[in-house]
Parts: sequence; structure tokens; C-alpha cells
Amino acid sequence: MPAVSRRKLPPYARELADARKIGLVPELPGGYFLVALGWGASRCVPNQNRYPRVVLPLDVAIEDYDLRPLAGLDLMLIYDASDSGRVQEVADCLIAIRPRTLTSFAIRNNEMVVGTWHAWHERGATLLRGRTDGA
Repeated sequence: MPAVSRRKLPPYARELADARKIGLVPELPGGYFLVALGWGASRCVPNQNRYPRVVLPLDVAIEDYDLRPLAGLDLMLIYDASDSGRVQEVADCLIAIRPRTLTSFAIRNNEMVVGTWHAWHERGATLLRGRTDGA
């Protein structure tokens, strides 16, 4: 029988994964847990304590990562505007692990690109069945 390969955690996800295994949910002072598509996008976020994050390096397939520790969280996907072609693929993988909400925006030259905000949930709703923002 062939060996089953285990997906690895994305960079900066070990502490989150360990906490989730014992039932803890991170406090998100900034309101979101960031998922940075690429190291460049990650470097654009100034305060890591306010915005905890994982990084999805551009040279690794998203399917190679274990994203389950992000389940049930409010996620903000940030990406360089030049990588916008990969956003839906990444969003599909994130939606599969059932985050509470998923929102994204592009950055260019360390600035948010106007008009690139996108949410995969309705206003006042979540991606979790039977839940709304008030739940």
C-alpha cells in the first residue's frame, strides 16, 4: 500500500493549529485572521500582533497545505494585484474548510487597490450554515 502523504501547515500556522487542537479560538483584535498570498503580500501588513496570519507562498500549490486550522474564523485574503488570477482558486480551497467569513482585497506598492474588495458571504451572514453575524 502506498504511503499517504500528509499536507503540511502553511508558514506561521503551527501555533494556530496547536491551539485549535485543544479547542482554542484565536482572539482577533483586528477582526480578521489574514491569509497572505505570497511573501510580498505578507510583508505589507505592518502589525503582526494585531493581524495574525498565515502565508501561502506562490511557489507551492494551495492543495499542498492543511488549511483546517483556519476553519470557522473570519478570514481576510490579501494578495498582490499581479496575482489576482489565483484568488478564486485560493478562495475555493479556503471555502472548503468552512471559514466563518471570507473577504479579500488586492495590494500594490503597499497600498490597498481601490475596488478590489470581494466577499464570498452576504452582508450580515456567514459561510457557516445556520449562523449570522449575531450568532
